[in-house]
Amino acid sequence: MTVFQAGACVGPLAAVSFYISIPRNIGPDHNLDSETVQQADTSAKLKGMLLRILLFAALALPLSAAPPPMTTLTIHVTSQSGKPVENASVIVKFVKGHSVAKLGKKIRKEWELRTNPQGKVSIPPIPQGKILIQVIAENYQTFGQTFDITEDNKTVDIALNPPQPQYTAHP
Repeated sequence: MTVFQAGACVGPLAAVSFYISIPRNIGPDHNLDSETVQQADTSAKLKGMLLRILLFAALALPLSAAPPPMTTLTIHVTSQSGKPVENASVIVKFVKGHSVAKLGKKIRKEWELRTNPQGKVSIPPIPQGKILIQVIAENYQTFGQTFDITEDNKTVDIALNPPQPQYTAHP
């Protein structure tokens, strides 16, 4: 079988060439009839169209899976009197998003951090949506609430309650 280059595609497929296969019994000095040339030309056009469709599908797939909108959270933990609570354990979990796109494995959805001396903790970008925030601190009641976050940057102020008095069934 002898192979001749029939042409090349233009545009995004500029580097892709397609070839026409001609049976071996036809030599280079043999005149090709119009039917053989037409079949080879049709075959080359179909191959070119198929390559364009496959390339378009391969390029369009990653574009449709755009990352969901993200937000940067800052959490400020204080007591009821407004005093910052230092070294409180803050757990942040992404619960449900607003975006239709599914979250990939590379997007982190949970953090466990401690507040600084000013009672603040900053979390790297997290997908927007319903976010559960839990705060555990010594000498305070445990706090837990789900927030609906839609902004790019959000500061959540949390005031912790003092512990409830102890009750006993035995006098």
